[in-house]
Amino acid sequence: MKKAFTFIAAAMLFSSNVHADQKEKDTEHCPQLDKITEVGTGVYRASGNNGEWIGTTQDALLKSNKIHSFNSASILQENSSSPMKFQNCSYNLGRGKQVQLRFTLNNSQDYTVKTVGKHWQKGPGPFGLTEYFCENTSPENCEFTIVK
Repeated sequence: MKKAFTFIAAAMLFSSNVHADQKEKDTEHCPQLDKITEVGTGVYRASGNNGEWIGTTQDALLKSNKIHSFNSASILQENSSSPMKFQNCSYNLGRGKQVQLRFTLNNSQDYTVKTVGKHWQKGPGPFGLTEYFCENTSPENCEFTIVK
């Protein structure tokens, strides 16, 4: 009986760890500033749990393309019953310029998202869409779950 109880307890502990690991793998957030690298003039990259963040600036000839701060993240939704589509994470460069990083899944398939946490605010978006935006916080607080 004691062996059976030990086995069941170990199995439950293992399955909860697997569930926590899976949740972490399916959740993304805007990259922290120190995780973003400029891999070419005006081309920025960061790794995600399930893919890659990449963005380019149109002002690639600026002498200083250093990212200074996080600005916002954006998700669009056509209506309340339609899927949410992640748009970008926006970062401030020098001289009033910005770069938007977009997320691509490792397998390059289309995906939708669900917001995670309290930092997303719902508001009117372009062309009558609904926009969820995350701003005035750290980029890692702008979390979302990948829905495949």
